[in-house]
Amino acid sequence: MRNKKGVTLVALVVTIIIVLILAAVTISLTIGQDGIITKAQQAGIETKIAEIKDKMKLDILNAETDAAIRGESLEKAQLDDIIARYGELQEDGDTIVMHEGGYKISLEEIWHGNLANSGSYTEQAEEIAKLKKELEELKLQNENLQKVDKIIIPSVYGYYNVNDGTNSSVQSPLSLKVYSKNYEKLTFTMNVLANLVILDVYGYDAEGNRTTVYNESYIREYQTFNKEYSVDISGYEYIELIATAFCNDRARHISFTDIVIE
Repeated sequence: MRNKKGVTLVALVVTIIIVLILAAVTISLTIGQDGIITKAQQAGIETKIAEIKDKMKLDILNAETDAAIRGESLEKAQLDDIIARYGELQEDGDTIVMHEGGYKISLEEIWHGNLANSGSYTEQAEEIAKLKKELEELKLQNENLQKVDKIIIPSVYGYYNVNDGTNSSVQSPLSLKVYSKNYEKLTFTMNVLANLVILDVYGYDAEGNRTTVYNESYIREYQTFNKEYSVDISGYEYIELIATAFCNDRARHISFTDIVIE
């Protein structure tokens, strides 16, 4: 009995050792340096790099085709712009570090040949860069402009019209749109000769979205009348005044006078 128990215990120990060895081998094959997971991850990276290379090669081929149509060669500016879409060329002039994932590829792997230092593409790129610089300078100048205390517009006139009798009611619109950023108040006088008048004041934000700031309409006997207005315009990029006069078979007139934005 003792001998049998001894054999059984030895067999158990040997079995455990074998299981541990198999487990270690399995773990190593799965997550080790050369394991299945590591190889799968590496394969994914290599696939991604191959996709980027193919895209870059296609972009370069298209650029070379465009240059050939112009009777020119691929220009350095063209190649630099293509590389910049995907990554950054290092100081060695060959290694490209990708924006996505930080992968490294060699320029020699996707293109090699002679480049032209000038051509229509370079000239156009230089002109675009010049225009961009001028635009930035204009923006800076605009930002540095001091806001004047107030904007004054003496008057804006509408139309004198007489209906020819074919319509029972005719209208004469008047519109004024002014820059109002950084200003808070709009004052003006509206002068009207009509029966029915509709006045709308709209505010526009930087994206062009319109908001009704003020609205008024009234009916009165056909006569000339004047009315002063004061409107809060805080927070708007532009302000638009629109007045419409209606009358029956008579001349009508609208005007904005004494317009002040402050």
